[in-house]
Amino acid sequence: MNINDTAGIFGQHFPEIFETYLRKGQIYRKQFTDNVTTYFDKKNRHYYIAGQPGVGKTHTVKDIAKKYPNIYLLEISGSHITPWALKRSIAAAKRFCDLNGMNLMVYVDDLNKIFKANSEFLDIFKQMMQKNDPSLEHNGTVTKTLLNDCNDIEREAIEHYMGLDTISSGFSVDLTGVKFLFTMNTPLPSIQEVKAQQMNSDAYIKLNNRHAIRDRVKYEDLVMDKETYWGWIADVVLNEDVCEDATYEQRAEMLRYMWEKWDNVPQHSIRYIDEDLWMDMDDYPEEYRLHWDRGLV
Repeated sequence: MNINDTAGIFGQHFPEIFETYLRKGQIYRKQFTDNVTTYFDKKNRHYYIAGQPGVGKTHTVKDIAKKYPNIYLLEISGSHITPWALKRSIAAAKRFCDLNGMNLMVYVDDLNKIFKANSEFLDIFKQMMQKNDPSLEHNGTVTKTLLNDCNDIEREAIEHYMGLDTISSGFSVDLTGVKFLFTMNTPLPSIQEVKAQQMNSDAYIKLNNRHAIRDRVKYEDLVMDKETYWGWIADVVLNEDVCEDATYEQRAEMLRYMWEKWDNVPQHSIRYIDEDLWMDMDDYPEEYRLHWDRGLV
């Protein structure tokens, strides 16, 4: 839906002001999409995007990446990833890109807990994102057990990089030209937040380590007020492929419910509407189910 074509779209379901909120969300969402597209075009810096969960940041990045066949997007996500799994994945992807003339972009999606708690990961990323000498290092011995954890492509890549250094039992991968793109729910601390802590305290060290990532990236914080946040979600729910088989009126009612119960619903997200409200709306008050016979208007 064009952002200038919102007048009267809600009919009886919303006060007129909701069209303004939808427009705010659409404009902000378009700005985000444009920024990510520009990043894929230029790839001149690493890029860290912090923002509210559940608005479709991951979907947007993956959708835009499909338009760039010369870029291999390696997604790193999940709360249980280990340093070894990270290293072997990047090594394999870099080798693949070198052999096929592609550019590697490492897409780090929602590793918030790891970034906040695990200094080893922070050290690995700081080294990989060094301005003058970016590299992936494994300085310990690559044991048979570690190799057994690898698939064939990962094993071949690691053995290739080990073969470049006949002295060391580890390996190093030159990451010149490789870019890192982050979409995270957790903001990175500013230098002012770091300096507010007692020097060399645990809090200071943790914040300073995370600030070192901020120092290496173009940093964007998707700060949204309630109206814009709701409008972003509404734009996706009304115009994208969510809530399969839901009528327009049903989508509008679910959005009205989220707005009016904003402080009480468990989360503000597309997923909440798609998986919770749409599946369980029969359990909600009748005033939000004016059109709730499935498939009927």
